[in-house]
Amino acid sequence: MQVGKQAYLKSMMDDISDTLGNEIFAICTRLQEAQTSKQVRDLASEAVLSMGWESWVYVSQVAVRMAQSTSALFSSNFSLLWLAEYKFRNYYQIDPVVDYVMTHDQPYVWTPEAVHWRDATPEAQSFMGRIRDRGFAGGVGIPVHTLVTRGFLNVVTALPFDQMEQSIRNAQIYGLLIGNNIHDALYRIQFPDRGRLSEMQIKVLQWVAEGASAEVVADKLGIKVPTVLYHIIQAQKKLKIRNIGAKNRQELIMKAYAMGYLNSVMNWDDDSVLNAPELTGKLSEIWEKEVKPELAKKKK
Repeated sequence: MQVGKQAYLKSMMDDISDTLGNEIFAICTRLQEAQTSKQVRDLASEAVLSMGWESWVYVSQVAVRMAQSTSALFSSNFSLLWLAEYKFRNYYQIDPVVDYVMTHDQPYVWTPEAVHWRDATPEAQSFMGRIRDRGFAGGVGIPVHTLVTRGFLNVVTALPFDQMEQSIRNAQIYGLLIGNNIHDALYRIQFPDRGRLSEMQIKVLQWVAEGASAEVVADKLGIKVPTVLYHIIQAQKKLKIRNIGAKNRQELIMKAYAMGYLNSVMNWDDDSVLNAPELTGKLSEIWEKEVKPELAKKKK
């Protein structure tokens, strides 16, 4: 029951300016200003309800320490009874919806009806049985994947699923927008120290992330090697890397990526996809014969 990419984009363009879209955009704006996790939960519930769904959960895994792997961002309006059962029976490890959305990029429409899970593992079939026992009729899992983060928003209903066509469509169109805003709000609240790195510390870490030695970084930035090392140590302290030192450099870079300080490394060298065989020589020729002369004329 996956949504084709073309159909997904077309439905987004068809409905982007409707009343529901304007309402959801307004709620997302308020999410950007939320100061507590309760405010996030209340606003997310409002957004999900506007799409035609009663229940929802948002979970993402944020890489913050190499030793501990991840820290979770979590929010939901599910009952505490269901959350307790889900947690202590380790459903997260066998939930087939979670397995799908954590490894794909398209929304996943699902229903717990036994006929749809005949080929699934016994554990997954048992889990879907508990979903039916709880009265849930189905939902849509929306992947929400960001830099060094994998997560999802799962919206669920107890209403007859054959009456949910428009609500499913709404979730497919607006679910990612809502999920991203929930993520940003929770992340901002849980990691309030974001933005503390200085401009020079970020520049140093960007070069370190690209594999440059302290000597190369010093040359690139016009500073001395001890100054480079000083900025690295200060960044480690600010990002709360527990054991300061060279062996924790990888943990520092991973956390800096996770917190949005660094850009993805892009080396447009001879081994990059930019230099695909069909482009060999063409860009250099166009640069020399067309772009450079055009820029030179503009300077005159």
